[in-house]
Amino acid sequence: MPRASDQDERRRLYAGASDGMSKAIDLVTATAVWGAIGWLIDRWLGTWPIVFAIGTVIGNLTGIYILYRRSIEEGTRASSGTAAGVTRSMPRHTRPARGDAGARVDGGDDE
Repeated sequence: MPRASDQDERRRLYAGASDGMSKAIDLVTATAVWGAIGWLIDRWLGTWPIVFAIGTVIGNLTGIYILYRRSIEEGTRASSGTAAGVTRSMPRHTRPARGDAGARVDGGDDE
């Protein structure tokens, strides 16, 4: 039976691979969608490579912007302590209730 540390390491590895694949798909999809839109407009206007090239560049820039926004959001979550790895590692009774960061979840009294 694998040790707990091996399982944790494997989970982190899979989470990183999943995140990387998701980012790659975002970039490729944005480029492909805008390139396809440019290709359709080129077919309609009869100006083959011009709008397609512009659409591909716009799609690539859009994909990069999406990756930038996602990295900003991930950095904000990690610094505020709400990243997935941080909240999952805390016992359930010590986590703040959703939407109420200052409330005690265990219902204990201060007296």
